[in-house]
Amino acid sequence: MIFYITILLLIITAIDFRKRKIPNPLILILFFSILAYQLTVNIHFIGHYALSFFITFILFFLLYLVRYLGAGDVKLIASLSLFFIFPLTLYYWLLIISFGVITSLAHVVYKKGCQRVSQLITRVFLFNGKGLPHTEKEEQVLSFPFSIVILIAWGVAVGWFL
Repeated sequence: MIFYITILLLIITAIDFRKRKIPNPLILILFFSILAYQLTVNIHFIGHYALSFFITFILFFLLYLVRYLGAGDVKLIASLSLFFIFPLTLYYWLLIISFGVITSLAHVVYKKGCQRVSQLITRVFLFNGKGLPHTEKEEQVLSFPFSIVILIAWGVAVGWFL
């Protein structure tokens, strides 16, 4: 099952990298595949896996609301969380958030340079977010396919936990 999920995740990442959008049908295939697996292998703990899914969805939906993640990324992260049970879900979150912050910072430094990043951080903290990009074009320059981060976190989580 891990191999199947990884292959599907690689396909999703390639599409996201190319089109900057994660197709809903692939997320649904991933979600129902993991759900079917949990229903057949771990039926006694299905409530725990469902709780992991719903809490993950809510947590990362908040990151969508502040425009840190796209909707497809949230659905992808939540679908993969069906594979983990608490407390492993907490480590999964930690991996995604820490890899996401590191990758985002590196990407912004690459796109804008260190001096511009320090100015941006200063404006955000001193002027309550007034230094953040406000136009679609500015945001698009700083965006990147977050599914790469999700793929890395998945690989680390699976290798580490299982």
